[in-house]
Amino acid sequence: MRKINQIQISYIVIGLAIFSYVFIRACCLDITFDEGVTIMGFVSQSWTDILSFTEPSANNHLLNTLLIKLFFLSGNDSLLLARMPNVLAFVMYCYYAYKIGYKFMRGYVGVACFLVLLINPFVLDFFGIARGYGLGLGLQMTSVYYLLNYAKEMNSKYGWISLALGAFAVLSNFSMLNYFVVILFVINALPLLKMFKVNFFKMAAKSLLVVGGLFALIYQPIMILRESDSLYYGGKRDFYLSTLESLSRYTLYVQETSKMVDVFLDIFLITSLIALVVSLFFNRKLITPRNIILLILSLAALSIITQFKYFGTLYLMDRTALLYIPLFIFVLFLSIQDFQVKWYGKAITLIVILGFGINFLNHANLYKTVTWYFNSRTETILHTFNEMGKERNETVKINFSWPFALPIQYYLERGDYPHVEIVKWNPDIDEEYYIHLPRKIDKVHYDPNKPEVLKYEKDIYKEFKSESIVIYTNIKKE
Repeated sequence: MRKINQIQISYIVIGLAIFSYVFIRACCLDITFDEGVTIMGFVSQSWTDILSFTEPSANNHLLNTLLIKLFFLSGNDSLLLARMPNVLAFVMYCYYAYKIGYKFMRGYVGVACFLVLLINPFVLDFFGIARGYGLGLGLQMTSVYYLLNYAKEMNSKYGWISLALGAFAVLSNFSMLNYFVVILFVINALPLLKMFKVNFFKMAAKSLLVVGGLFALIYQPIMILRESDSLYYGGKRDFYLSTLESLSRYTLYVQETSKMVDVFLDIFLITSLIALVVSLFFNRKLITPRNIILLILSLAALSIITQFKYFGTLYLMDRTALLYIPLFIFVLFLSIQDFQVKWYGKAITLIVILGFGINFLNHANLYKTVTWYFNSRTETILHTFNEMGKERNETVKINFSWPFALPIQYYLERGDYPHVEIVKWNPDIDEEYYIHLPRKIDKVHYDPNKPEVLKYEKDIYKEFKSESIVIYTNIKKE
């Protein structure tokens, strides 16, 4: 039996610690609005309706929806079980991040890269909820591993596996299509650069099979989404401001942009550029893991810039742009490893670890996500009202801003809080309490000034300031 060395022990300890964090969050987090859309809106549909996008919505992350429906066939339809496909995807993400770090980097650099990949609080959010983004990241990470093996050994099997995994990543969420198209090009271009050690025509034929299968599954859904104007989520500025700044902002676990966000992003980009330039002095080979990932990253960025300019497709941003985070981190650490024995290589690694580590420790939590922060107190609020109703032996009547709708409906339809009643859609009954979100959300066209209740005299019953939740009572509509 092979002995585990100290480097591998470091990987295991880090991996187990972060997996424990992800799993505990999956158990503790209240349901988010988009999870409510998935579970209540799509999982409840027939298999054919899910596949054919009978209800046109980009929220139907195909593979995620199908896996949840499959898991629910066990007779258990708990929220934790709905989240298990993404929890398991974290195991895939973690394992293949380790494989890449251990095989393609040396010593402490691989461990550092692994750590930074695993302590982004924004990325970790998606491994603990029932959406397709965690699945996509797990499949992308595995795809990258096989792609690097393909480039190293020129074994067509690895290229085919990488492309197939990329296709499954697209089925997890369609924003991964940019990654898939890029690796399709890279996998078929490498045989030419490697002097035909892999038969170009055989590789192209296998690629066509994967492309054909993916096309058959996603062409109709994408056309339906385009025709129904459901692909509205994205940015209109540029790659830096729409894509990179949004990733930086959510990595820092804040909703609004600020000088701090810009400084963090610029420092990271400048550090990565310096590391890349320095590494070129030490390693000028053409086909290296660093250059392969750099090519994928560059083409993936160029693809959405081109799509926006010529086809009007919106820039990927925040959660739809998650595919770029592992690529940027790989470019940085694959560059550092070329001069890791130098003092400045160790210094850059330490600075990056400290920066990401402090950010993680500041924002690690077991109750909220940065994207759906306003859904983090749903059960706390419902429990309070339910206890109130028990004491009065009647139901407490509530109303709310629409971002709270599906999470509240989810818990009430399951019978978890029988002494709470929704009167939002019954104009004949006045609410006793109104749960309001006073912060504007432009991306989903939520206007906090629109609710009619704001016109009336009222009292504040309770406020959760960090989550921007205000509960009103004594609403005087006369």
